[in-house]
Amino acid sequence: MRSWVKIIMTVGALLVLHETNYAQAVQITFTTVTDNGPYSPNHVLSVWVEDSNGNFVKSLKVMGTEKKEYLYSWGKVSGDNTIDAITGATLSFHATDSVVWDCTDLNETIVPNGTYQLKIEFTDKHKQGPLTSIPFNKGMEEVHLSLPEQPYFKNVELDYYPVSNPFIVAKKPTEENTDQLGEMITIPEGSFIMGNDHGNWVERPQHEVYLPTYQIGKYEVTRGEYRKFIEAGGYQDPRYWSPEGWVWKEGDVIVYAGMYGAVSYGTRPDSLGKRNAPDHWEAEQEWIGHDYAHPRFIQTDNHPVVGVTYFEAEAYCNWVGGRLPTEAEYEKAARWTGTQSYLFPYGDIWDPEKSNNPDDHNPAGGGYRVNQSAPVGSYPEGASPYGCMDMIGNAYEWCADFMKSYPGASKQFDYAGKYHVVKGGCWDDPEVSCSFRSWYLPPSSSGVDHSDSDIIGFRIARTVED
Repeated sequence: MRSWVKIIMTVGALLVLHETNYAQAVQITFTTVTDNGPYSPNHVLSVWVEDSNGNFVKSLKVMGTEKKEYLYSWGKVSGDNTIDAITGATLSFHATDSVVWDCTDLNETIVPNGTYQLKIEFTDKHKQGPLTSIPFNKGMEEVHLSLPEQPYFKNVELDYYPVSNPFIVAKKPTEENTDQLGEMITIPEGSFIMGNDHGNWVERPQHEVYLPTYQIGKYEVTRGEYRKFIEAGGYQDPRYWSPEGWVWKEGDVIVYAGMYGAVSYGTRPDSLGKRNAPDHWEAEQEWIGHDYAHPRFIQTDNHPVVGVTYFEAEAYCNWVGGRLPTEAEYEKAARWTGTQSYLFPYGDIWDPEKSNNPDDHNPAGGGYRVNQSAPVGSYPEGASPYGCMDMIGNAYEWCADFMKSYPGASKQFDYAGKYHVVKGGCWDDPEVSCSFRSWYLPPSSSGVDHSDSDIIGFRIARTVED
């Protein structure tokens, strides 16, 4: 059996000139073709950069922590270097992926303009895998390449876009829009119990975490609040965006889903123009990809903004002088009483009427439909011990952390540089506890198709200075 999968990789770079940064982007697309079908446990993938003389520059992606010996070409040129590599479990299924190169070498020194080669090695068997080399010139001119079919690869394309407009990368949240923060709740310093020994395997083990005092939003960020960011020119001001986020925003790649490795990619239609709002911004629209056959999804300015990528949530938080909460900050605010961690914000016994979920048969908020979001704060009886609203149900929420296993977990994993944690449950999932955790790619807004992107939002956190 032979199977195809399209992989799109977006690579961003920063060139420093008089404290001003110039964004560059390389987009690579290719299709792998294998003999073992879509679920062979032997797939191993690596992507790295070499200079024009064949000298190793940096690893961009290395999959197959336990089987890197089958990445013969990568191992030979890199010396099995793992310091710079993003490593993970063996690629046990065909999946899309993304990677960002900041144009630095192993010493974090920005490389000069010139000819470089992107190397892609892939194997689906216990032997040396095929190797594809894509040379391109990193300079001030655009590059567009289409390669002929390679062994185990087809549809290989490279697009290099130098961006001439200078911008300053935001090093910290700005303070100019703190009046837009909304109601914040102060969570006092101290330890709390995180995780759940009886939950899903990624929630284990239960463990103690100490956090200094911080603030977190009482409510999820609403559409009305996010609209102010749009109207203030937030999508045109790179001060609020990370380098990776700016490259994504200026590009045309759309990422669908992204949870548990199930990812697909598309291209944003040229007719939509540049991104100046979330891709699914209509107040009333049809959402697909769920089995409830629900009617049109109606949203007001008091509903949580959904369909936002990690990059868009991060930029908004910078704009208001805040940041995204860490996973531990989110979980403490959601369940800690001061002496114990509840399973749900309101206690240890599930009550479907205290959050927006598909088992809630009496939707709060004045008749809002089941199977869509509700205005924030519509379930006051479901408030957390600290008074935070909608910490489970309504919308999943982005956290700042990359997903990885807890200390002492029986199954260790680390998706650093790849997947971000999301917490909190949503209108589409029943009985989600405060310890539940999932993960999505930063450019994903959780859609499974062009018209479906409806379950992830976010709230703001803020460090309390001493």
